Amino acid sequence: MRGRDNDNWFPPSLTVTPAGATPPGLAWTTNIGARVFAIDEQTNLYASAGGNVLVLDASGTVLQTNSICPLPGVARRDAAGNYFYAGSFDGTQNFGGITLVGGWTNHNGQYASGWPTCYAAKYSSNGTLQWVKSFGSQSTRNILTDMVLDPGGGLYAGYDDSGFGARVAHLAANGTLDWIYLRSGTAYQFNVLKLGGTTVSNCCVLNFDYVYVKMFRLDRNANASGLGQYPYSREAFRAQMQRR
Repeated sequence: MRGRDNDNWFPPSLTVTPAGATPPGLAWTTNIGARVFAIDEQTNLYASAGGNVLVLDASGTVLQTNSICPLPGVARRDAAGNYFYAGSFDGTQNFGGITLVGGWTNHNGQYASGWPTCYAAKYSSNGTLQWVKSFGSQSTRNILTDMVLDPGGGLYAGYDDSGFGARVAHLAANGTLDWIYLRSGTAYQFNVLKLGGTTVSNCCVLNFDYVYVKMFRLDRNANASGLGQYPYSREAFRAQMQRR
């Protein structure tokens, strides 16, 4: 297709696949309303929808659906088949045998809604809760945007703390909160953190704000090494927000 379509300009070399058709080179598609987060050695896919995990075979057929976490969140799976969930919650929540209270819990000695807390939880392959941990500041909105597993044990969780700025938490393999890192110069703006490039010793962090994407690495002792920053457009920021 060339020229203009629905007020969008396409380069002369761009070919647009008709609606409902399978793009060339794509083996299959399925509309299950879930996001793929893992693949195993048998090439089965694991997709998250809310707190449910859908298992699909290599042809896209849904093999099973398991209810794992009572809350939606970022989902991960380790090599042993355990599931990890992380997100934000407000109020009393039973995670499968352990009940936590999220939000501003010490507001004049009472609970005040509207100030969510982060959580991270580990479940066995059959959905049994292994541990769950809450973290985040009081009287601020703690919005988790990403989580990755640490090959050395535990996990990294990135979130925006509305009162202080971009934060990254590290939890040990048993769910103990090791530390929370605060990136300086990120207060009073909304931050979207994306994590990746994990090794046994560190994790790469991309911090998107309204103006820049800032890159740095964190080691397992919360020591940061800067990797630079680049101008960032508001349109790209909105796109990141929509993909959270």
